Amino acid sequence: MLRVLLVRHAEPVLPGTPGFDEFSRPLNESGARDASELARAFQYLELAAVYSSPMRRALQTVEGLAVSRGLLVQAVDDFHEHTLSLEPIPTWREVLEQSWTDFDFALPGGETMRSTQTRGFSALEKLTRLHSSGTIVIGGHGTIFSLILNRIETGVDCAFHLAMPMP
Repeated sequence: MLRVLLVRHAEPVLPGTPGFDEFSRPLNESGARDASELARAFQYLELAAVYSSPMRRALQTVEGLAVSRGLLVQAVDDFHEHTLSLEPIPTWREVLEQSWTDFDFALPGGETMRSTQTRGFSALEKLTRLHSSGTIVIGGHGTIFSLILNRIETGVDCAFHLAMPMP
């Protein structure tokens, strides 16, 4: 049996923080402490592999889990976060809710929920073909993980996504 643990990243520095773009935003101090606690809390788990979105905050969240077992975090591009828009959106929550209501809706330059779900689920399927048993960890993001779970369990919705803890 294969066990897959989806680990949403810990708390990052805020979007728009000078010196960081969406791809390079690191964990803030609280997030770094939470990532360390996560590694301690899961120290009993035997892991076959650790994967992550290539976005810095996701990598940092699962890095301690991997390092403590002599594993490398393997970045998987298709687990990167959903792109709601290329520009800041003052009404991001309303746009997010509309995207969950209409999986084919996207702002200019943004992704549809359907395309994010397809890319994330396909990446998950590839990993499940590589590992037939054991436990793997995947570090990533709230939206894409919620969409992957929605593909499996239709009751996973925007409210579930917004309530998902970090990490």
